[in-house]
Amino acid sequence: MSIRDRVLWSSRRAFLGGAGTLVALPFLESLAPRQALAAGAVGAKRFVAWYFACGIPGIADWTPTATGPNWQPSLLLTPVMPIQSKVTVLSGLINAGHGPDHTYGTGAFLTGSLFANGTINQSIDQVIADTLQAGPGKTPIHSMPLGPLDTNCEPFGNCGFIQNVSFGPTGTPVTKETDAQNAFNRLFMGASPIASDPAAKARQALRKSVLDAVNNDAKNLSALLSKDDKARFDEYLTSVRKVEVQVNGVSTAMAGAMCSAANMPAGLTPTELPAGDLLEAEVNAFTSVMALAFQCDMTRVITFMETSGGTRFAPMGLTDYHLGITHHGVSDWQPKFRAVVTWTVTKFTQFLQKLDAIKDVDGVSSILDNTVAFCSSEISDGNLHNHNDMPVLLGGSLGGTIKSTGQHIQYANGETFADLFMWIAKNMGVPPMTSFGDAGTGKITSL
Repeated sequence: MSIRDRVLWSSRRAFLGGAGTLVALPFLESLAPRQALAAGAVGAKRFVAWYFACGIPGIADWTPTATGPNWQPSLLLTPVMPIQSKVTVLSGLINAGHGPDHTYGTGAFLTGSLFANGTINQSIDQVIADTLQAGPGKTPIHSMPLGPLDTNCEPFGNCGFIQNVSFGPTGTPVTKETDAQNAFNRLFMGASPIASDPAAKARQALRKSVLDAVNNDAKNLSALLSKDDKARFDEYLTSVRKVEVQVNGVSTAMAGAMCSAANMPAGLTPTELPAGDLLEAEVNAFTSVMALAFQCDMTRVITFMETSGGTRFAPMGLTDYHLGITHHGVSDWQPKFRAVVTWTVTKFTQFLQKLDAIKDVDGVSSILDNTVAFCSSEISDGNLHNHNDMPVLLGGSLGGTIKSTGQHIQYANGETFADLFMWIAKNMGVPPMTSFGDAGTGKITSL
């Protein structure tokens, strides 16, 4: 059977199959149907929501002093500067929330809902994904809620709300995948009958790469490609291998931690995420998987939680983050709090740079150019627990629909997260909504 017979097509997506493994490929002109080439390839629009816990030390640390395109970095936004032209800073936005603030602020993160009568609205990521899956934007994976394992709960709060930001039509949490290895595996199985969970487990037991399973097909395919496509193909396979090594390393480290409860920091259990370098390794692994998912068009909607809301975990070995630092419980709370938020902005920026380094199907724009990446928290000030004047970053231009990239926009007329989400959803193909959440009425009509 020829390689052309074995390449599986689904819309513009191509896959290599072998030994129960399915490796999605980036767009390659050499394999594209002639009608697709004639029409011209267009990058798909994508949505990412990036959540970080406990807010910021103070809005003055975050907000640039100038609005418009000539803003200078605030203390906490310095890491953004290498990619400033593709990031928009939004100030003055309001989100829903009430006490317990971390629980209900996290639940409101993408829903804009105050949980009236114990119910919650569908989150905007799921609204967008449902629409895409019902139309020509259908992808093998509906959406990918991701984030390291963190079993934190808040007194008198609903654990399902504080540990998730994605919610279905009935308000049920769409639980996140907490293992980067599992998230990676999901990209290479489930889109075809030949891909199977047992095959992935057997491969891992033998320490074999997903690329080993499709090695023959990859070699045969490479011989059919143009010079430019061959370079893209080789680069892609290299990136898949790097991510595979990365997630395997994180999983091995996590397994070691889970088997060594006696060596864990005080107060942790074997089911929770140890603090310190492992958190950064987890974040790096997940962001690499997220970039691959978009590159292969396996999904167009991703949510990522660095930790659960009100977490005590943070990088740099901080295990008393929530009560000991964000609540000003120690004398050096401010530099520690600032360091953690700066770390978050750095990680978010690095993720945007990964997306910007990948050319989209048109060969001109980047994945980032066709994406909108929303980054914020469940509260604004970590000590005040307020839900107004929220810290917000937007990465990308959503296929050119965001005209304000590189600017700082100040809102002052009661605009909410829900208003922003209504605009994003409309530009992602969702039929126009008259309202969203508890306060969204469509106040934001352009960006």
